[in-house]
Amino acid sequence: MAKSTIINLALATVLTTVWCYVASCTTVKSTNILDTHNTKQLLTSIFRVRNNTTNGSQTAIPYKSIQNKDGYKNSYTVYFLTANHGVRDTTSVVLEAVEYGVVRASYPCVVLSHSDGLDIAVLMIEMYERELDSFVLDTKEPRQLARVVAAGCALARLPLFSTGLVSHMTDVIGPGYNRWVCSAPIAPGNSGGAVIDLATGKVIGISTGVMLVRQQFVSLQVFHYHIFVPTFLIIPWLKEEKLL
Repeated sequence: MAKSTIINLALATVLTTVWCYVASCTTVKSTNILDTHNTKQLLTSIFRVRNNTTNGSQTAIPYKSIQNKDGYKNSYTVYFLTANHGVRDTTSVVLEAVEYGVVRASYPCVVLSHSDGLDIAVLMIEMYERELDSFVLDTKEPRQLARVVAAGCALARLPLFSTGLVSHMTDVIGPGYNRWVCSAPIAPGNSGGAVIDLATGKVIGISTGVMLVRQQFVSLQVFHYHIFVPTFLIIPWLKEEKLL
């Protein structure tokens, strides 16, 4: 075999190896949000909502934090999204920061606004000890087959996570109600939790309930499919309410 041919083959092998290494690194970096800062954000920025009227429980996520200029160095006003059906008829709502199964702090909160059509409510608390990481809301329509993680305080416990794929838009709630379905399993308590696109790290929706399949006179709950309200519809409403 000619010397030039051997050199060319060796060079091609080296370039192929380098390309595969770079490609694999790039893939991991662009799709994995569950590392370093993002893991900490998921664990410490998902709050449990306690409804003191019925002792119900669900989830809320922060989407905006503002530092106050009132003389307190570490004073912040934090805005949360949650499902409206769990706080609509309540007189007292408390947000609980849960970490490793322990309630780290409790915050009385105010229900600033709600939308029955979207089944979304905005909660507000004042925090003095630290600034809270806020999730980024995606302005785009969900992508079918996008891989997502559902994050929420299922069964009133510490934040739990499940993964799945975005399936399709549905009007299962009723005509004119734009909801999406994904295959990340949820349980009672997940309402108000985040549906996060793993490729972008952005929240693409807020969980509102499990999938219901109607058969004759009964409705069956399908827990391995759930319904969420897409953020590209929530954002215009937040702007109308001057909450974004």
